[in-house]
Amino acid sequence: MVVPQMIERKDGSIVIVSSIGGLKGSTVLGAYAISKAADMQLARNLACEYGQHNIRVNCIAPGLIKTDFAKALWDNPDTLKRPPRARRCCASASPTRSPVPP
Repeated sequence: MVVPQMIERKDGSIVIVSSIGGLKGSTVLGAYAISKAADMQLARNLACEYGQHNIRVNCIAPGLIKTDFAKALWDNPDTLKRPPRARRCCASASPTRSPVPP
């Protein structure tokens, strides 16, 4: 909606909020992970398209946040008991590999 005005000004910044889920596979939230990967590709494509107009495009990808939506990942004993190899694809990006409170 505001991109035409950014192009006119030859200045602007677009920030897309995604998730670490877009970088790692998931056996729990696969469709969510796919949509987050799409956010990242959208940012790359928009950067290519609008960079020539001095419009920056970035995508940030927070790790696991302790919310109701992510409860399947941080509150399920079965998920937490998975062997390390299986957990690795779903692990949080936080240094402690524990959910970050909101």
